[in-house]
Amino acid sequence: VLTTDASGIGIGGILRQDTPNGTKINYFKSRVLDDTERKYDTIEQEAL
Repeated sequence: VLTTDASGIGIGGILRQDTPNGTKINYFKSRVLDDTERKYDTIEQEAL
């Protein structure tokens, strides 16, 4: 499962796998948006 989120200053996402023993985080990434990206709509930010 890929989950993304964005705010006015940054974006992040995780790739996770749900298993019988719980959730396993396979990859996590986040970063701060630059001035131009901060002007994007939230849905566009989440696609970055």
